[in-house]
Amino acid sequence: MRTIGILAALAIAGGAAQAHAKCAFSAEREAAVGIEGVIRVIVSSGAGDLHLVGTPDARRIVARGRACASTQVLLDTLRLEVRREGDIVYIAAGQRNDSKVITIGNAYAQLDVGIALPANLPVEARDSSGDFHARGTAQLQLDDSSGDVEVHDAGRVEIKDSSGNVKVADTRGDVTVTFDGSGDINFSNIGGNAEVGSDGSGDIRIVGIKGNVLIGADGSGDILVEDVGGDFTLGSDGSGDVLTKNIAGKVSVP
Repeated sequence: MRTIGILAALAIAGGAAQAHAKCAFSAEREAAVGIEGVIRVIVSSGAGDLHLVGTPDARRIVARGRACASTQVLLDTLRLEVRREGDIVYIAAGQRNDSKVITIGNAYAQLDVGIALPANLPVEARDSSGDFHARGTAQLQLDDSSGDVEVHDAGRVEIKDSSGNVKVADTRGDVTVTFDGSGDINFSNIGGNAEVGSDGSGDIRIVGIKGNVLIGADGSGDILVEDVGGDFTLGSDGSGDVLTKNIAGKVSVP
């Protein structure tokens, strides 16, 4: 297969781990699987950054990363696994589920991972900590606990985020943030509808939406909605300014 997408994802992951200021022990991790008959990819990632790149000419699903830890014992607990069950591929990155080793004090263990896969495969990802980046995926569903989220050049996107900034740009389909605990939300150049179900705190900036914009409930922070092809609806707003500009449809705000 052509390796441009793979190199983009994997070089970023490796560079992020190398930049760790306290990487006393490190090791490369790599795994891959064929794609014939695969209909979905499910990713589970622990501590560390996660990068996904979808490419139309991919013939394998390739995961590569760099494990970094304060001790050899902790390093040995970090694994990167790719396995197939029927028509679903599962990718697991982080400490093994059966590991009884824990990190306390100044101890650390993380695995930065880059994954390259066919662009048309739907992806479900659960990321516990660290930044998340995705580009070129046709359909993405993300459950993120902490760290910033960036998604570019995607199809349909759905995100649940506890904390950290969320940025989604240049999509061909709908974008939904079902829940956001804290951090800013930034949508731009969205080819479908844009929705924020519930937002705790942080600013919301939504610009360049082909369809409708819906914000169900906003706790605190300013809201900017601009250049919308459809309606804009705001269910409830706790505090902060609401600014709208160039809304083609109906505007409904409290």
